[in-house]
Amino acid sequence: MYEDIQDIRLTDQNVQDIICCPGGKELEGKSLTGEMQKTLSWRREMIEEGMTGFISYKVDEPFGFIEYIPSESAPFPVHAPDDVFLMCYHWLGDGEHLEEERRLISLVIEDVMDRYSGISAFAWDHSTHFPVSLLKTFGFEAIEELKNGYLMWLPFDEDSEEPELLNVNYEPKDLYPEGKLIIEQGYSNRCPYSIHHQNRVSKIVKDINDERIIYEPHVIDTRKDALKYTIEPLSWEWLYMNGNEIEHFFMPTEVLREEIMTLLDKLD
Repeated sequence: MYEDIQDIRLTDQNVQDIICCPGGKELEGKSLTGEMQKTLSWRREMIEEGMTGFISYKVDEPFGFIEYIPSESAPFPVHAPDDVFLMCYHWLGDGEHLEEERRLISLVIEDVMDRYSGISAFAWDHSTHFPVSLLKTFGFEAIEELKNGYLMWLPFDEDSEEPELLNVNYEPKDLYPEGKLIIEQGYSNRCPYSIHHQNRVSKIVKDINDERIIYEPHVIDTRKDALKYTIEPLSWEWLYMNGNEIEHFFMPTEVLREEIMTLLDKLD
């Protein structure tokens, strides 16, 4: 089944082959805006912090990848001594992608089980990206329930210390009483979609050009960033307007612009 697939260790020398980086297959045909080169720069910085993993090549073309990092360096608000943290994993396409991602997770487990006490990860209550059901097939336990998902853990040693969440209570501001609209956005350069959404919100704000708008983008690229700006469900991709969450990811740009204009009208 996997005779045409080759898994190569992720290093600084081949990191540009990750499908979510510039020129990768994940970006083909997508109308994404912003500095996509930052996805590569972010990964090079994480590799310096100990991140590694595997890139999968299908008939010599990269089709998938998986990344993990020692937990003490992970850009997530989790305390997990002697664990590694499972970062992003993705196989291009639908249908077969979960089976291929299962194989990639197996590679990581085999790679780290003799060197670390366990693997920590986040998983979500849906069937497409980072699903809870996939991690449970490997014996991952749900340690803490979050909004839409779970902090998961696969211990290798019965004496291992359970992971725990750290600071996850950043509170977006509300400036309505002051006659202002504050737009706060969490994003990360690890993901081309996140770069795109930050870029389009920034452009909308610039185009509206209303002095009552205060736009504060919060980059969540490092552990320090994550400890400062995390909001459940522990996503680094969020948007709040005067303290109210906006589900912007699939919201068309014009609808998002209308939402901002409506909130501005309420200030009058």
